[in-house]
Amino acid sequence: MKENMKKGLFVLMLLVLIAPIAEQCTNFIHTLKLPGSFVIASEPEFSFEDWWEGKFQKDKSKSLNDQVGFRPDFIRINNQIDYTLFNKIHTSYGILGKNKTLWDDAYIDAYMGYVFLGHDSILRKAYKLKKIQDTLQKLGKTLVLVHAPNKAFFYPEYLPEKRTNKKRYPNNLETYTKIADSIGINQIDFNAWFMKLKKTSKEILYTRQGIHWSIFGAALGADSLIKYFEHIRDEPMQHIAWHTIDHSTTPRYGDDDLGAGLNLISPICVENMAYPQIIYPKSDSAHKPKIIFIGDSFLGQFVYLGIMNNIYREWNIWYYFKSICNNQNTFGDNNAKKIKEINWKVEILKSDCIVLLYTAFNLPHLGDGFIEQSYDYFYPQK
Repeated sequence: MKENMKKGLFVLMLLVLIAPIAEQCTNFIHTLKLPGSFVIASEPEFSFEDWWEGKFQKDKSKSLNDQVGFRPDFIRINNQIDYTLFNKIHTSYGILGKNKTLWDDAYIDAYMGYVFLGHDSILRKAYKLKKIQDTLQKLGKTLVLVHAPNKAFFYPEYLPEKRTNKKRYPNNLETYTKIADSIGINQIDFNAWFMKLKKTSKEILYTRQGIHWSIFGAALGADSLIKYFEHIRDEPMQHIAWHTIDHSTTPRYGDDDLGAGLNLISPICVENMAYPQIIYPKSDSAHKPKIIFIGDSFLGQFVYLGIMNNIYREWNIWYYFKSICNNQNTFGDNNAKKIKEINWKVEILKSDCIVLLYTAFNLPHLGDGFIEQSYDYFYPQK
């Protein structure tokens, strides 16, 4: 009996050692890839110079490690054990807070006021934005500053313990909204609105395992933006609506963008998320403006929901005022056309609406150069 047990253990150990190599060579079992942005080490080219310096051995070791069979499964098992037993997560930018809520440091810093630009600096930039808005308005165009919600403002009660006892300082978001209101900048503060809706909304507006507004929250934002344009431009637009909402504990498009990066076997938390089935009521009088969005990743949900193609005659997203997204390429595509490759000033003059949409942690570089360059274009210095 003992002899059979020894043989069985030996065979089991042998299979454990051989299986990863067999999987690497034959890929006989389909393994789900790990989400996230990283580069798998490639097979190094041999040279005597690299051999004697030890570089070839180092690169070869990394290549074998990155390409070994079942590597994603081993990583998930390791990460799940660390989280379950030690409450430890493995991620390059995520932080675990209260109630199994995941955080990105940058969002917390924006809330705490650690990256505050200062009142005078914000005032100078807001003044330039107001001048640009006034000039475009005379040309029949509408410029709007939109503040996307920020998770730390929405869930301050779930911040990591080490952050809750620290003093908050003046922050960019609250300063921008006050100054913009005082000098007459067209502005929508979705952050403040979401904070008001938090207690009454039946649906999740911000997931605990994501860093962007939820798909449902983005749909609310898109609907409000359409109605704002109707009001300020005094012309009817195509509306969105939904009579049916799918509820699911399986996240879709970014509702778990932080959670997915943990690479766990089971999700860090289970939430009943809402996914509206959007329809577009027919309207013969609806005006579809040509629009340009300049902003950050909070615009991605608008594209995913299909709102861009159905509401606007023509649309472009100038992602961080660097790359261009439209119906011809994927949002965030690294190979997309760059702003520097087009005459963006002409495109602005061809458009009907321009929206700057940023969340709080990106406000230190609001516009990413668009405001300064546009101001210099419309008001050249002598």
